[in-house]
Amino acid sequence: MFDEYNESAEEAATIARLALPWISRNSLPAIPVNYAVAYELLSGRNKQLKSETDKLQKDNKKITQSLLYALFKKYFSGGVNHELIKNIRIELIQIFSEAIEVITSSGVGMDEYREKLEYANTKLNDEMDLNVLRDVVSEMIAETRRMQESSKQLQLHLNATCDELDTLRSDFQKVQNEIFNDPLTGILNRRGLSKLLEQMKLNEAEQDSVSVLMIDIDNFKQFNDSFGHIIGDEVIKFVTNTITDNLKGRDITVRFGGEEFLVILPDTALNMAERVALKLCHAMKAAPLTQTSTRRKLGHITISIGVTSNHHKEQMENIIERADSALYEAKKSGRDRVFSFPLAGDISHEVA
Repeated sequence: MFDEYNESAEEAATIARLALPWISRNSLPAIPVNYAVAYELLSGRNKQLKSETDKLQKDNKKITQSLLYALFKKYFSGGVNHELIKNIRIELIQIFSEAIEVITSSGVGMDEYREKLEYANTKLNDEMDLNVLRDVVSEMIAETRRMQESSKQLQLHLNATCDELDTLRSDFQKVQNEIFNDPLTGILNRRGLSKLLEQMKLNEAEQDSVSVLMIDIDNFKQFNDSFGHIIGDEVIKFVTNTITDNLKGRDITVRFGGEEFLVILPDTALNMAERVALKLCHAMKAAPLTQTSTRRKLGHITISIGVTSNHHKEQMENIIERADSALYEAKKSGRDRVFSFPLAGDISHEVA
């Protein structure tokens, strides 16, 4: 009734990969009876079986379990075909072995599934009847579906979790920026400075020398009144960019007030801080401002700077207060200049 089953293991496994989805598409259980009919059909060796199933599909008749039982009885009337069982075992061993290799290489989270595949492979290498074979196939189909569904749900959950974490991280970063950074310039604000000072207190032992510049835009109120707040905001941004462009990577810039800026120079001695301050003064007034939209000349911006350094790891608040006193001297002396207030108790002096 049947030709000899002489396919190689690879050929039999190929047919098996078609048989199992065919069973699934028809919403049937993967029991040996169904598998035998599907295998025989898809191998193409039984022309009568193929012709009958083709006619059923052409007539739009549903392939039910009872129908497959009838086909099995009709075409397998000789009883259990041991050659067919042998081929089924070969096919499943091939499929499970390949799955074990893939799972072993992928590793994480697959130990239980791999163990069940190995157990199924062990049983398939033993002699068995159709009932045992049916149980092995049904169990592995169910386990595979469970694993697929579990992996799918896990992946969906992880994707959703990642999306939620990305959104939360973005929202957190936005809130953090609003709290600690000046919205106009993007640099630290007073609250950001307070947080920074708390961190610096924890690392005071690592600070050999720290210098501070207190910077004020000269006559900014008058400039604002003359050209308006919109242009005034552009000037604030221009001053910020000029300051940051002339600093090193570790230096910190803070918008201290409306037109006041604070610069912290870690590991910088007083004489070097004075050079930085002079460089900023020269860079600021070297670039005349022009309104982009109207090409109107706005003139030059000048700044006054107070400079100081720490003394025996004193508190940063004291250093900032001394830099502010040096700035006051610079403004009182005519602006567009640098005044230095070296240490507590010393007299401030203008920097050449």
